[in-house]
Amino acid sequence: TTVITVMKNRNRLDKLRTLLTSLAQHGVDLAKLPVLVIDDEADQAGLNGAVAKDEETATYTAILKLREVLPRHTYVMYTATPQAPLLVNLADVLSPDFVSVLTPGPGYAGGEYFFIDHKSSFLKMLTTGEVADALDPGLMDPPESLERALATFLLVLASRGDKGQVSMLVHPSHTVGLHDKYAGFITALLQAWRNLLETPGLDRKELVEDLFVPGYKDLAKHATQDLPPLDDLLDQIPHWITATQVKVVNSGTAADGEIKFAIAPAWILVGG
Repeated sequence: TTVITVMKNRNRLDKLRTLLTSLAQHGVDLAKLPVLVIDDEADQAGLNGAVAKDEETATYTAILKLREVLPRHTYVMYTATPQAPLLVNLADVLSPDFVSVLTPGPGYAGGEYFFIDHKSSFLKMLTTGEVADALDPGLMDPPESLERALATFLLVLASRGDKGQVSMLVHPSHTVGLHDKYAGFITALLQAWRNLLETPGLDRKELVEDLFVPGYKDLAKHATQDLPPLDDLLDQIPHWITATQVKVVNSGTAADGEIKFAIAPAWILVGG
């Protein structure tokens, strides 16, 4: 069995189609070759997002062309969020012929675990006003919600020490306009907080009381094991600030695979 893994975008899919059509000159008859095509995260990228305009998106077209060169294939769509594949027009070639619901294993933790059963532990809702402020294109200062989240992340890093990498995702918007701005906010906050935490005084005391004390109490309330004393964590945070990499990840930046995670013990990724 030959397994080919390919990113779901037009360029990669077109190259795969070219490769498959070239196999005939090597004695491979695709008409006799059974192929299983698995569309992972089938609700993403592959469906035709331009159907309302009576057009076809590039990736959708590439998928159709790929299927055309595979006379004996089965197309399996796989996703934990199946609403989009189930609601496409029944006449669409990517509308499923049948559906199978899989039962998750005992170690699975999904939306129900995080957002229903343990909602109070994991979810912090923003007010309507906070959301509006956070999405304001003219935003000049970092939102307080970002500051709270960043302080909590640093406390987690300090409490875990060298027990493996931890990443933070900052998702201000599905559009890219705010990504660079938020990355700038984060970089400036980290630099300022490092200087303040290393310099005793009223400014340091205010920072700790406003952000790190509430974050510490929140973590302690939901932690599965005792946290080190706050003062010990505060002593470690300047080190973790220095060790943390901040990177914008969206369609205008390098592909995800080019993030060299091994070079840093902690990452803050900003994107959509």
